Amino acid sequence: MKHWKRGLCGLLAAVLMAPVGLAAPVNGEKGLSDLEGHWAQKEVEAAVASGWVDGYPDGSFKPEKSITRAEFTKMLLDAIHLTPDSETVAWMKVHAKMEDI
Repeated sequence: MKHWKRGLCGLLAAVLMAPVGLAAPVNGEKGLSDLEGHWAQKEVEAAVASGWVDGYPDGSFKPEKSITRAEFTKMLLDAIHLTPDSETVAWMKVHAKMEDI
């Protein structure tokens, strides 16, 4: 069981350090051009305002497009405010390197 916990901590730390930000969309400051009238417009705009969902560089959101694993991971981490410099990540790094007692 201890090896499982260590492995999970290491996996989570690795995922957090992966360059998911490069594969994720960036915030469209001018508004999301293709969201007008979409059934989820209100919810998407609330998520954008919360800071855990962004649009693409061209100002679109592409609400019917499937998201990639990297985009999903970025959204999940942004939603729970888990960044590479957070205390939780620091704790995982320390405990992933500890020897079993």
